[in-house]
Amino acid sequence: MLRLTRKMVILVLMPVIVVYLAVTTAGCKTEAEPQEITTYRGNLQRTGVFETGVSGEEGRKKWDFQTQGAVYSSPAVVEGIIYFGSSDGSFYAVNAETGEQEWNYNQVEGRIFSSPAVEGGKVYFGCQRGGFYALDRKTGREIWTYTSEHAESMESSPAVFRGRVYFGSHDDNLYALDAETGEKEWSYEAEDWIPSSPAVYRDTIFVGIADGTVLAIDPATGEKEWSYDTGDLIHSTAAAANGMVYIGNYDGDLYALDAETGDKKWKFSTGNWISSSPAVYEETVFVGSADHHLYAVDARTGQEKWKYSTGVAIISSPSVADGIVFVGGEQGEFYAFNAEDGELLWSFSAGGVIDTAAIIYHGSILFGSDNGFLYALK
Repeated sequence: MLRLTRKMVILVLMPVIVVYLAVTTAGCKTEAEPQEITTYRGNLQRTGVFETGVSGEEGRKKWDFQTQGAVYSSPAVVEGIIYFGSSDGSFYAVNAETGEQEWNYNQVEGRIFSSPAVEGGKVYFGCQRGGFYALDRKTGREIWTYTSEHAESMESSPAVFRGRVYFGSHDDNLYALDAETGEKEWSYEAEDWIPSSPAVYRDTIFVGIADGTVLAIDPATGEKEWSYDTGDLIHSTAAAANGMVYIGNYDGDLYALDAETGDKKWKFSTGNWISSSPAVYEETVFVGSADHHLYAVDARTGQEKWKYSTGVAIISSPSVADGIVFVGGEQGEFYAFNAEDGELLWSFSAGGVIDTAAIIYHGSILFGSDNGFLYALK
């Protein structure tokens, strides 16, 4: 009879132990890696969805950071540093954990409404007086600037895609610049100013125009692929998902357009104007209205799922993480709702008017107010 020695037993069992450990520890992490928030609404499709853990039971202030002007710029976060602008004319870099300032750039001409994009070691944003900036994200050093032809305001938030940075301007142009050098690659002249931020989906740029038109643009050439007229001013940024483009207008209507053709799939009407940019989470579109409601609408059919009355206009844009919808109100209240049924989970009184879209980063909820503060909640 073969007699197994201790060494032989170990050699026989070792592969089994290795396989067991690999299986039982697969997918298990001691701590989830924080999602880098490099662009407005969390991704180029502008869906407002964040893949990061967050509690639905708290809403306590972690810290706040004060600027000297209203904060309309929604932040970006990369490697633990928050980037955002203020109407005090400064652009800030703040530590996400402590709320301490890392640097600020105060050579901007005019207020900053634009939300930044971060890519390739640079942070990009526009300002009120027609300047567009690229800074070194680690030091705040200016790398290049671009001034639009008529030096008009740039509140549109940039999209960086395939080596180019795209943004709209109040001079009626959609611009494409070389992201490395700031040289203009092309511009598309619309019929009115462009407050909306470009979304990128299926190799097409989608952007809303103040005259009520939604445009689909080829990002390589700047050629128009299609247009759709909603009939009233668009301040909302489009969200693209499910083969559709979702966008609101000042008639109080939320539209779903076919991303390939621009054909209207459905229209959902609220009771007042929509400047809120929609969020798309799974099969639901969330949007705020000046009629004091946050709406949840079926993404396929346009049928209302639920609505919640806050008693104040919802002009900020909803954001979604872990089945929770976050949105700010016109009188400084910040809300967290269950995405499934609209149950209010908690609210936080920030003060001022909350116009920014929140981002969710490593369990923290970050948003600004026109009282000059950037808030971090847990």
